[in-house]
Amino acid sequence: MLSGISYAVIMLTCIIYGRYYERRNFSRSKVMIIMLFLAALGALLLNFASAPTAYITYVSLVVLGVGMSGLLTASLYLVNEYSTPESRGFITGLQTFFGVTGILFQTVIGAILYEFVNSTGPFNYFAGTCIVVLIITIYIYKNRKQELLSTNPAVDSSSLIEEPIDTLAET
Repeated sequence: MLSGISYAVIMLTCIIYGRYYERRNFSRSKVMIIMLFLAALGALLLNFASAPTAYITYVSLVVLGVGMSGLLTASLYLVNEYSTPESRGFITGLQTFFGVTGILFQTVIGAILYEFVNSTGPFNYFAGTCIVVLIITIYIYKNRKQELLSTNPAVDSSSLIEEPIDTLAET
């Protein structure tokens, strides 16, 4: 039942993430940063659950589901946005392959951590993975913003706060 809570939240919030990825006046990078933060936070909150039926367990699974929903939506959006129609099928296949491979690794390593470390080991591993990707995303976002400011003085820095990728495409 507990995983069903996260999956129900994923089903409901993926539509919301999809809407934000399509909005041109909202940064896709910021959506990804928020999504990764929420996924990591939800996974880390499980460390404070004293029992599977504790209130914090349900809260953390809802937060985790909101973050994980963005993971699913982001990969589909990026494939559709940046691949050509001729290569979209192949790239979608690659995205699915690596997505399933990631789930496999998370499951195997999570099972080992559960058996030999503690019951929250798999969630801590997932949170660590999200935090690493979050740091990389923030680094890319900030460097991209700086690169656009230094190479194109005509670009208004306030527009970069919203979406550095779109600003480059328009110039």
